[in-house]
Amino acid sequence: MNTHHPPLAETEKLAAQMLAQANPVAQLSLAEAMVVVDMMRPKRISAGTVFISEGEAEHIDYMVLILAGDAAVETRKPSGQERRLINIVGAGTILGDMSVIDGLPRLTTCRAQTDMSVAILTRSRLQELLTTHPVITAKLLLTLHLRASQIARMTLAKFNKIELMNVVLRQQLDAVMSARAYTPSTPNSTVVRGSHKTPE
Repeated sequence: MNTHHPPLAETEKLAAQMLAQANPVAQLSLAEAMVVVDMMRPKRISAGTVFISEGEAEHIDYMVLILAGDAAVETRKPSGQERRLINIVGAGTILGDMSVIDGLPRLTTCRAQTDMSVAILTRSRLQELLTTHPVITAKLLLTLHLRASQIARMTLAKFNKIELMNVVLRQQLDAVMSARAYTPSTPNSTVVRGSHKTPE
C-alpha cells in the first residue's frame, strides 16, 4: 500500500504540529517543537520493513515519530516461536523512545504496515538539545514520560480485565465440577460395595 509522502517543508511543519499536540500537560509551543524538529531527520520506510527489533541492545540510540503511514507493534509469545500483534499505530505515534532514554534493549518489534514517512531523533541529538535548549528538552522528556505512563496504565487495565475474566471462568468451572460431583440417588437405587457374591 502506497502512502502519500509530504514534501520536506511540509514534513517539518507536520512533525512540529504533532509534537506540539502530543500532550496537553507538557505541551510544546509550535516554535519549541520546531527546535526539536530541527534536530530530527526525515526518513521513508517501505512497507514490511522492521525498523525496531525486540531484544536489540546495540542499535537503540534513536526514536521514531510517525508522520504518515501505519506500523505494527509486535512482541514474542512466551514460546518464542511466534509473534503477537499488540497494536497498529499511525501518524503522531512515537516509537523506540524508552530505549533511547534508559539504554535498555528494545521491548517490542515495530514493522512498517504501509509505506511510512517518519522523523528520527537520535540520542546524540537529544543530548545536544539538552545542552542548547534545556527547557524544551525537559518538556519533550515529560511528554515521553507521560506517554509511557499512559501505555503502562492501559496495559495494567488490560491485565486486570484478563485477571477478572480468569476469576469468573474459574468460578464457573468450579460450579460445573461441583454439579458433576453431586449426583443424588433415586429412592429405588442402591449402591453395593465390596466383593461380589455369586448366588447359590
